[in-house]
Amino acid sequence: MKKIVCIVLAVFIYAHTAFGYGSVQYDDFNEYKSKYRILYGALLLIGGTLLAYDGFRTIQVDISRPSVNMNFSSFWYKNLGANKYVINMSGAIVNTGNVDLQNVNVWIRYKTVAQDGSPSSYYVPSDQGKMIKYDGNPTGSPLANLSAGETKGLSDVTEYDTFAPGQSKNPPAGSEANSSNPDENVYHEQYPSATPTTLVDVVKIDYEYKKRYKDEMNNAYEGILGLLLVAGGTYLLIDYVISMKKFDYYMKKNNMSLYVENTFDEFKLMLSKRL
Repeated sequence: MKKIVCIVLAVFIYAHTAFGYGSVQYDDFNEYKSKYRILYGALLLIGGTLLAYDGFRTIQVDISRPSVNMNFSSFWYKNLGANKYVINMSGAIVNTGNVDLQNVNVWIRYKTVAQDGSPSSYYVPSDQGKMIKYDGNPTGSPLANLSAGETKGLSDVTEYDTFAPGQSKNPPAGSEANSSNPDENVYHEQYPSATPTTLVDVVKIDYEYKKRYKDEMNNAYEGILGLLLVAGGTYLLIDYVISMKKFDYYMKKNNMSLYVENTFDEFKLMLSKRL
């Protein structure tokens, strides 16, 4: 700021000194100086100011990163007395994001094996899947809140009739759990995962959240470009002022020159005189 004030004061001082010589004859000095410099300088100054303002202004950037992970186990068995397949799933959901989540709802469906032995199809309790139960919540009710870093248990038990006594129709995918060995044919899986699941398919996870914002500079490069344009426009305007006929004539008659020098990290307004 001090450098800018010094430059402005220097311009006024030199200009005042130059115009004080009104009695000098100027007819012998007819060099033409383009008056378009003042237009170019004004355009650069205005455009650079706008760019600098837009580049250095503070904006709000959305830094919300909502995400969840799930770890779950599942198995199935036949309940021959009730002629049902029973599928059991349990696990936990973890808020791995940086925002609290509200109204969390996980939709799942179970993979089955088609009667003709074709690749797995799906047993879907509804068009979009089935809501699961969270610890402390009633069945089918979304989870009201899941804070960042919080873990909540989840579970589901599904029964369905698709076979007659003695004839199996469309059983769940995978193998039936062994009652004599409870750990056999229990599938441990996670979401998200690049590996397809065996029995449980997570259709989607719905949630709501309040966005988090951070104040940041809009574009530093745009702001620097604006400052360069301002410097160029200022140079053209100063050059136009000091090249006016009386001032320029006086400077040339006295072997003096006024110029702007770039010294890497700053601009200097220099005055030189030939002795």
